[in-house]
Amino acid sequence: MACNVPVPPRRGIGTNPRLMRVSRGLQLPLYIGLIAAQCICVFHFWVELVHLVEAAFGSQIALDKLVSSIGYKPEWLSHVNASVLKVKLATAIIGISSIHLLKTFIHVVFLLSAMAIAVTDKLMQPPAGAKH
Repeated sequence: MACNVPVPPRRGIGTNPRLMRVSRGLQLPLYIGLIAAQCICVFHFWVELVHLVEAAFGSQIALDKLVSSIGYKPEWLSHVNASVLKVKLATAIIGISSIHLLKTFIHVVFLLSAMAIAVTDKLMQPPAGAKH
């Protein structure tokens, strides 16, 4: 015998279909802007790539266009000398060494903690022949 009890419609937790549609509509301008920006970046990439390939095959005009657009060296090289680079390299090496030392320290601390927990557990257990 079948039971004809009406089942209330199920609603998602905190979801409103209209709100979801509106939020998708609000994202549309963002996506259109991202697509346009990506198209511009791809266009400039291809222009620079064509100039680079032409310059590699000896085109002076393409080389002049590359130099005028990006220059010969990165801008930060104008105020960096060998001593500054040595200090930056030493700082990077010290940072990497510190990370490895910290990793080793953490492993040792975890090992000591596990050993302390094991000793504490052993001390807290009653002797084998003792009654409660």
